[in-house]
Amino acid sequence: MDDDKSQDTGYDLSDGEWLSYAELAERRGIDRQSAFKLAARHRWRRQKGNTGHVRVFVPSAFAEPEDKGQDAGYDVSHHLAAFEAAIVTIREAHAGEVAALREQLSTARTEADTSQDRAIQADTRAQRAETAARDATEAARVATAALEAVRQAEAARKARGLLARVRAALRGSRDGGGG
Repeated sequence: MDDDKSQDTGYDLSDGEWLSYAELAERRGIDRQSAFKLAARHRWRRQKGNTGHVRVFVPSAFAEPEDKGQDAGYDVSHHLAAFEAAIVTIREAHAGEVAALREQLSTARTEADTSQDRAIQADTRAQRAETAARDATEAARVATAALEAVRQAEAARKARGLLARVRAALRGSRDGGGG
């Protein structure tokens, strides 16, 4: 059976080179099995070399690796421009809201600071009132003790009797004390 299938290829056979499956796989960046399938799919001419290895006539268009990094031809720049324009529009539309929210935040912070100042002032007044209350309580305690001493003295005076009180009063007037 004749392995020459050059009539079925549709490629210009004057431009190409003979490669082993391993060489074809290395050049194309594929494995050896894929190189074999590629040659079979395109019905490239096969020929056994002097060393016993099969070589394939590979058209020059297929001898180099595929450039898989090339752009697929679809330009997305217009989508990016539309997306950027939409972002600008959204920012502009919400700029007033953002400014209003920032103003509200500033006002809230000012009010919080004012409230905090008022709380500090109220706390200071409360501390002063507490100190004044303690002072008044101490003064009331001292006054209560003095009143009790006066009551006890009055009770002792009354307990001596009327005659003793008159004598004491007379002695006080003779001694120069009026009483």
